[in-house]
Amino acid sequence: MKYLLDKYYKKTKGQYPFFKYCPEKYKDYYINKYSSDILGYDYNYLNPKTFNEKIRWLIYNEKLSLKSILTDKIKVKAYITENIGMGHIAQIYGIWNNFKEIDFSYLPKKFVIKINDSWEKNIFIYNKEKIKEKIKDLEKIVTYLVRNNYLQFALEPQYKNIDSKIFIEQMIRNIKFSIDIQIHCFNEAPQMIEVLKADKSSEFYDTDWKILPYTYKGAELKSEIKKPLFLEEMLEYAKILSKGFSYVRIDFACTDERVIIWEMTFTPFAGLIPFSNKKFDVELGNLLKI
Repeated sequence: MKYLLDKYYKKTKGQYPFFKYCPEKYKDYYINKYSSDILGYDYNYLNPKTFNEKIRWLIYNEKLSLKSILTDKIKVKAYITENIGMGHIAQIYGIWNNFKEIDFSYLPKKFVIKINDSWEKNIFIYNKEKIKEKIKDLEKIVTYLVRNNYLQFALEPQYKNIDSKIFIEQMIRNIKFSIDIQIHCFNEAPQMIEVLKADKSSEFYDTDWKILPYTYKGAELKSEIKKPLFLEEMLEYAKILSKGFSYVRIDFACTDERVIIWEMTFTPFAGLIPFSNKKFDVELGNLLKI
């Protein structure tokens, strides 16, 4: 069996559908192998030291059913509103099981089509009148996203119990010119701020808005960006939402009008964040007490 799994792992490079079919008793070995290949060091989540290893350890040892609920991009909105108050989420215009159910006639000119069981399954519509001529193509894309459960591609079991839905959400700003503020909370306290820019590059700051030396593989440390409006309010909201969790990242939209909270992320990159230097991984691991 191990010989056959090694061959299949080599063929798939550990990606989908390898872990879908890998027997449970071999998963620990191959998760560590796959992670070591990606991160470039001897990864062992069963004896965690780095941030990535500890995130992986929490996936299997911190059995909080609430995590699965809050990973759902729809259900988390109710939790945010309950704990923070009204006016801090993007409005949902509707929720559907399949694309054919959607009635576009009552929707505003621009909106975002999303899927609740994953990340980056977002389609930005800036003028709904233009989608009429491409409605079949749009249907194919959305149907594909709904059918491909993220659990099949990731190593994050909290997605297992999420019933895949389409939802259409208010467009807060133009994605091409936007940044997101992602506040990493360790043991119920905001400790680090990640700025995710439209080009998918990131910069890291402490809670006093001093730039940190952390970078991802292949990225360069760039000049500081302007401190966002409402940062103190974001930090306070992150502190409230992080209660009860060893680790959570609270994701905000950066706007000039109000604080908008996108989601709560418990296992970024499934414990496979590709830092450019292992020492960054170790330093962040020291912040996370498990």
